[in-house]
Formats: sequence, structure tokens, C-alpha cells
Amino acid sequence: MHLGEFFGGLSIYLYQRAFLKKGKNINNNDSERFKTFGVKIIHSKAMQMNQADGSIKIVLLMFFGAFFDFIEYVILSFFIPKIAKMSPTADIRLAGIITISSSLIFTFALKLKIGMHQFYSLIMIGICLVLINIIEFIYQRKVESFEKLLIAYILTYISFIFTTFTDVIEKYLNEFNFLNPMLILTVEASFGILLVGIYSISKNPFQEIIKYHEELDTGNFILLIFLLFLFFVLSAGINVYKILSNVLYTPMAKTVSLYVLNPFLIIYSFFYDNDFLYEGEPNAVYLILNVILAFIIDFFGCVYNEFFILYCFGLEYETHYEISKRSNIQNQLIKLNDIFDDDFDINNDDEKRPENSEPIL
Repeated sequence: MHLGEFFGGLSIYLYQRAFLKKGKNINNNDSERFKTFGVKIIHSKAMQMNQADGSIKIVLLMFFGAFFDFIEYVILSFFIPKIAKMSPTADIRLAGIITISSSLIFTFALKLKIGMHQFYSLIMIGICLVLINIIEFIYQRKVESFEKLLIAYILTYISFIFTTFTDVIEKYLNEFNFLNPMLILTVEASFGILLVGIYSISKNPFQEIIKYHEELDTGNFILLIFLLFLFFVLSAGINVYKILSNVLYTPMAKTVSLYVLNPFLIIYSFFYDNDFLYEGEPNAVYLILNVILAFIIDFFGCVYNEFFILYCFGLEYETHYEISKRSNIQNQLIKLNDIFDDDFDINNDDEKRPENSEPIL
């Protein structure tokens, strides 16, 4: 995963640098702007001097971005399976917590104001998450003890909050230190590879590959290598997409992509992954309740990010669309007022002009 992240970030970053260099040969201004892969690359000496942080702090922030990403993966992949047997879709159904945690960090740490529609959207997403946990404890109580399930779900929430920390760090480095997102991704991947290497000191990271090489025939082993390569390529693509969505929009907007397909993934898991079992048998009520809650979370995630606007209870008032519309109306009123003022002044001049005087051109 980290190798794919490193390859994706570095290859696009080098391409951008080459493209920027060509642009410099054409135009020798202090500031050159190009847009490639959906990213505006800004090269400006003045901007480089106005970075909010020093080099040491920037490197530390990128290290912690990689560290939080690494810890999230370790918790979900290694710790939780050893504690309790959870539903295969339990983690993705709780992904709405990332929208809540990202919004809280942006509100309190970066002092960004949220609108009424966003406030109530967070409340509705939070209520749905609480209901999902209650339903899980009801239907999974015969699979695992309450204490183990509670610890597993707490760790799941913690891992998602680590995702929030990484997103906010990447957004901060881009917005306040003007770092190229591909450079951020490349450095974070480098730290990630280092952390994986340290974590694997007492283990053989290729043990599973060696095991499959001994057990599988040549054809199936080649298929395994091909699928690993495909995972490498997809890891590069998805990590590039994630950081671009994060820096070009907001972490809250990016998180919608993590759970927008949940209703369909939940239904698929029910039929093909032995999910939503109660006493060893598939339970339709268990499934339907989670599908409904997943749709509600999707809806209010879209309301938060203003993909949908609710025209009720004043929830539309603080959306960007309505603010922009009010601003346009205000500008038109100002222009009309200026026109009427000019007409009034002309009429006054006509009234004050002597009868035999000539009009002034």
C-alpha cells in the first residue's frame, strides 16, 4: 500500500516539476501557474518565504500524517480481529464518524464556522451511528461478549479519528505552507515504508508470499503476483485521489466518498459475504435497519457538504448557494440605487437651472 502511495505521488510530482520547468522557459515571471491532474501548481518565491512553519515542523507534520495512517491500518487489520469477531462491514458503516471528527477539528482548531445545516447534519449522523452500535450489540451479543464488542468499536472509532488527523495535517500543509500535495503524499509514503520496516523487524513480511509459493501451482501463484501488482496500482490511484479531494475541497467533502456506497456494499455483503447473521442465520431485519441508517447518513453527509440543500426550517440560509444569491441581489440593489440617485441629481439640476440658461453638456 505504501509503495503504491509512494509511486503514485512521486511520479505525478516529477511530471509536474518537468511541466513547471517547461513553463519557466516560456515565461520567466516570479509566479507561474499551471494546472495538471486537477492541481494548481504555484511556484512563487514570495509565497515560499511566507510559509507558516519552518522546515522541521513541516517534516514532523508529514511524519505524524504517515504515523496516524499507519496506526489506523494496524488497529483495523491486526488489533481488532484479535479482540472480537465483528461484522465484515462494521468499519465502513461507522465511517460517518470521520465527517463529525473532521468538522469538530476544523471548527475548534482552525476556527472555521459551520452553518446551521451542517450542525444539524452532524447531529443526525451521530444519532445514526449510535443506533448502528445499539443494533450491533443486540444482534451480535451471542457472537461476542459486550465488553469485547465495546472495545472493538471504540478502537474502530479511534482508527477513524486518526484518519481525520492525517486529513487535517495534509490540508494544513497545503493551505498554510503551500506544499504540493504530491510532495506531501510522497514524503508521507516514505515515512510509512519506514514505519512498516520497523514494525516488521521481528517478523518476516514475506512469510505469506513464501507460503503461497509453496502451496499454489505456478498458474495460481502468477495470478497472486498479478493481483498484488493490481493492488499496488490501485493503492497509487486511490491515495492520489484522496489527497487531491482533501486539499482541493475539504476533509469533510472527501469523507462522503468513504460511505456514499455503503447501502449497496451492505446489501452485497449480506448475500455474498455471510454478513448480518443472527444466531448463525442471515437476518433480513438486521440488514434493512442498517441499509436505512446508511441511506440517512449518506443523505445528511450530502446536506453537510451542500450537495443537497434543504429549504425548510431556515437550513438553506447559510449555504454557499444562498449566500451567493443574496450577495448578487444586494449588488443589483446597490446598482439600482446608484442609478436612481443619478436620476434624482439630474432632475434637481433641471429644477435649479434658470429658465433662459442653456443646458451644460
